[in-house]
Amino acid sequence: MNSSRRVARPVLAAATALVGACAAALLTAPAATAEAYGGAARSVVTSEQDCFEFGESQGVPTSTLPAALFERFTPVLVPTNPTRTLLYLVDYVCDETSVGPGSATWPRASLTTIGIVQVLDRATGTRGAYMLWHGTTNPQLASVLTRLGAPTTVLQDADATVTDLGGGRSRVTYRVGDSAVAHSREATAVEPATEPVTTSPAGSFRYAVAGDKGLVQVAFDNSLRPTSTASSVVTVPPDSGLAPYFAHLAQPVVLTRPSASFTRGSWTGTYTLVP
Repeated sequence: MNSSRRVARPVLAAATALVGACAAALLTAPAATAEAYGGAARSVVTSEQDCFEFGESQGVPTSTLPAALFERFTPVLVPTNPTRTLLYLVDYVCDETSVGPGSATWPRASLTTIGIVQVLDRATGTRGAYMLWHGTTNPQLASVLTRLGAPTTVLQDADATVTDLGGGRSRVTYRVGDSAVAHSREATAVEPATEPVTTSPAGSFRYAVAGDKGLVQVAFDNSLRPTSTASSVVTVPPDSGLAPYFAHLAQPVVLTRPSASFTRGSWTGTYTLVP
């Protein structure tokens, strides 16, 4: 990691328009922008390079999951508590992102937050994951998801800071102020070894989400350095759109993980609309 760097939200100006009843509604990009990054295509490929990712799980009441999930999927329950499902809260920053064929690389780092739960797909009998939320500072990526009908929030108020602490350790601070997905993360991470880089089988990690136009399936091909660990503290404010998932916990929600997962690498994502 660099000795110190800051990832801030790009200025979106008039190129975006918020729709819906709340301030953190979905982004609808102008047609020209959407066409440039996927258009009417039913499948779009993204490339995210030089990323660092944190993730941890927390059991949440299955009753808090969205109704759209149950139309095709069955949540995988926590064995020790059949009223709970494990929610994975993932935050990552990538130095470079490109979206769609022939597109230019987004000229700055992108911050993305995702929430997923493990599910059983009743149509295929296979296990996978279902996306509960997606937020990104990258309007190119957001425009593709919206074009396919998948829900996403363009983060208007988000940043990340990485500080080299020496001795192969770094402090990483995420802050997402957008009400739909508001939370923060303070982490101290051990830099993983640069080798070996492991390339996963094509589409080895998948998740899906019900969108306006049908089911959007996402498959990732990963090139990852060895997994390392980090101490991480995630705070979810009471007025966050994520708070209902954690209403059973003491408020404000503070998730302290002395050994959260920490991943460095790059990945290619294929987003496919299944009407």
